[in-house]
Amino acid sequence: MKNKTLIFFITLIYIFIVFYTISILFKIDKSTHPEINKLILSWDPGYRFISQFSDCRELGCQFTYDKTAISKAGLVLFSVAWAQALNYSGQMPKREFPEQIFMGFCNEPTTYYNLTLNQTFIQEHLNATAGFRYITNEPSHVYMPYGPESVKNMLGYVFKYGPLITKIPENNRENKILFAASNCKSFTGRDQIVTELMKYIDIDSIGKCVHNKNITVNRAGMTTQQNGDVKLQILKTYKFALAIENSECDDYVTEKLWEPLSVGTIPIYLGAKNVKRFLPHPDAIIHIRDFDSAQSLSDYIKLVDTNETLRRKHLQWIEEPRTKEYQQLYKDSKDYSDMFCGMCRRLIDYQTTNMPRVLRPIDIPFPECELKPYTFPINSSAV
Repeated sequence: MKNKTLIFFITLIYIFIVFYTISILFKIDKSTHPEINKLILSWDPGYRFISQFSDCRELGCQFTYDKTAISKAGLVLFSVAWAQALNYSGQMPKREFPEQIFMGFCNEPTTYYNLTLNQTFIQEHLNATAGFRYITNEPSHVYMPYGPESVKNMLGYVFKYGPLITKIPENNRENKILFAASNCKSFTGRDQIVTELMKYIDIDSIGKCVHNKNITVNRAGMTTQQNGDVKLQILKTYKFALAIENSECDDYVTEKLWEPLSVGTIPIYLGAKNVKRFLPHPDAIIHIRDFDSAQSLSDYIKLVDTNETLRRKHLQWIEEPRTKEYQQLYKDSKDYSDMFCGMCRRLIDYQTTNMPRVLRPIDIPFPECELKPYTFPINSSAV
């Protein structure tokens, strides 16, 4: 009887050891498992990306433009505009297997893609998205921020800005207000805003829009990084910069804000109505919407220019500790500054964690935007 009892307990111990060993094996990081599908296919012929995964090569993701590889790709990437065109023409491909991710990305406002009126095709044909909407905890969405960390590996994006300035600049900048824009058909109506302001205050416009000042720079042979550096060097000579986005959409906060902030130039801002969520301090900008007319805004800018207390009010954030919210914003910006690394991690997570087996796009993955151009409540003719 004693022998049978001993054998019984030994058997139980053996079974426990076997199951414990199996459980440990299943907890091993699956990202090193050879069966994990790390292939990303770009379906859009209009995009030629550079240096994919240069900041996350250790993850082992691969990238291809070969459409015949669709049956093997874990993630198929579409620009939203191209997916929309494919959908309308009936040429949108189908997923090859249930776990395949069809991801639509868009780093521009929905105003440019008619998505404000209709986002239903995303729900019907895609199961994941990537864009500037500031959400990081949804398995079917990859955050694509413009800042405060500079965007990496996006072909054609020349804007490069380093960490935010850490010391309030001396009040010795010779130039007053800079405006630089080359998209002269913005939905915010920024050309009209600048033209209105020019009636009351001097503005140097160095871009194609409302151009009134030439800055001679020999850009021959310059790299993308060097082109971005030129603009920062110009900004450093100005006290203020008109930072007007091309559209007013929540979370759409671009280099228009991050460039002047990074060099201690005060942004005169119009764009995302929830911009305070992205600021190191509410006083870091002069918000155009806080003024009822171009004249009242111009008068305030002149006052800040001549009043050191007011100037420092808008720059004091530079020497103050960052809030927890801003620290988190900066961390998220850094973590997702390379869109390909964000997609690669999401693809691996999807296959190795307890993410939902059936992915669905989040509601309104690309924020709706204001369709009417901004106008001051009181126009110049009424002042």
